[in-house]
Amino acid sequence: MDSFTSLTLTKDPEFERLASCRIQSLSDRELCLAFKNNPPLIAVWQGTVLLSYRELMLCRLYNIPYEIDPRPFFCRQEAIVYICETILEEGTDSSLHRKYVLGKLYEALKYLRQKERGLEISKILFADGQPTTNILKTRYGKGHYAVKNANDFAEGIDAVAERSPVLAARILSGDIFFTVPDLQALPRINERVFTAYAASPRNKICRQKMRQEVKRVREHPPEPPKPKEPVMRQKPQIKQTPPYDPDTELRSITLTIPAWAGSLRRACQKTAFPKTSAGARMQFRQALYTLREAILETEHMMEEARYEYR
Repeated sequence: MDSFTSLTLTKDPEFERLASCRIQSLSDRELCLAFKNNPPLIAVWQGTVLLSYRELMLCRLYNIPYEIDPRPFFCRQEAIVYICETILEEGTDSSLHRKYVLGKLYEALKYLRQKERGLEISKILFADGQPTTNILKTRYGKGHYAVKNANDFAEGIDAVAERSPVLAARILSGDIFFTVPDLQALPRINERVFTAYAASPRNKICRQKMRQEVKRVREHPPEPPKPKEPVMRQKPQIKQTPPYDPDTELRSITLTIPAWAGSLRRACQKTAFPKTSAGARMQFRQALYTLREAILETEHMMEEARYEYR
C-alpha cells in the first residue's frame, strides 16, 4: 500500500458511474469522523480510482490522509468485475442501480469468457464451466431473462452517457423513467432533439419531440449488416491466343514516330554543333543514316505491296 502523496489518481467515467450505485448508508459528516480514526483505503488500477470516489473527494476536501491499494488486474474487464461484485455484495440504494451493475457484470464476464479463454483469470471465474447467466443466477438469484434485460439496460445507459453524462445519471437515479427498448433507442434519435431534451428533460415540448423521435427510431431500426457474399472461385481457363490483327505493328510504330521527330527537332534547336566533338557528330550521323535506311526500306516494301497512300 502507498500513501496518497506517491501517486496521481485519475477518474474514469465508467468506473465513476458504477461507483455511484454503491449504497450510501452514512452521511458525509459520519464518513469524515470515521476517516480521522481510520484512514480509508482507496483501491486503484493503473492509477485510476475503482470505487472510492466519494471517499476520495471528502479526503481531499477536508485534507484527510488516505492510503492507496493498487490492484494488479489483467485488463479493464477484470477491474469492472471487481467493482460490480463489490457493489452487489455491499448492496445498492435502488433496483435500477442493481440492474445496471448486474448488466455491467454480465457484459464483463462475457468478454472475459470469450477473449481470455484458457488464461488464469478465466479458469478462476469459470471453474465449473457453467454459462455466464447460470453463474449470475446462482450468485444473485437472477434468471436468464433478468440478466439479459439488465445487460440491455446497462448498454442503453452507457450509450446515453456518451452523449450526455448528466442525462444518463438522472435516468440511472430514477429521476427520469424509460423502458429498456426506449432507452436503447434514445441515443439514436436526432442530435438536435436529443440535445434539447437532455438540457430540459422536464420541458413538455422537448419531452414530446423526444418521444416522437424514439417512436420513429423504434419503428425503423437500423438494418443489420449484410453478410459478405462468398467469392466464387473460377476455374483457371486455358489461355487463348487473341485473333491476329495485321495492323498491330503499324499502329505501334505510328505512335512512336512523333516522339522521334520531336526529339530530333529539340536536339537541333538546343545543340551548338560547332562546339560538339567530332566523335559525337559521327555517332549522330551514323544513327541518322541507320534511321534513313530503315525508312527507305519500309517505303520500298509498301511500294511493292501497291498501297494506295504511297
